[in-house]
Amino acid sequence: MFKTPTQTPPVSTLLDDLPTRDSRKIARHLGVTENTLKRWANTGNAPRPAHLALFWESRCGLFGLDCGIWNRDTLRLGMIRYGESHTLERCPISFPAGSPTYRTCQQ
Repeated sequence: MFKTPTQTPPVSTLLDDLPTRDSRKIARHLGVTENTLKRWANTGNAPRPAHLALFWESRCGLFGLDCGIWNRDTLRLGMIRYGESHTLERCPISFPAGSPTYRTCQQ
């Protein structure tokens, strides 16, 4: 249901993983000063919203999103292919009326 990770790498690791090392740009993106960003990196503590923003900009977060998209698309493609070869009466998966898959099963 929720895509928010329960465990994330330390702030310093996330900062090292960003495509830019420009602390001024990163701080501006997060809406904080460079000193605050440096303090977070040194202590390893950052507010949860900032930590999550860094996570989703890192390779870890992007990889998680890519996997989710791949899995969702693979599942939906399988459902569509199943629907193309079976009628709705034999279709064990329930599709919302009006969805493209439902219309495919009806044909």
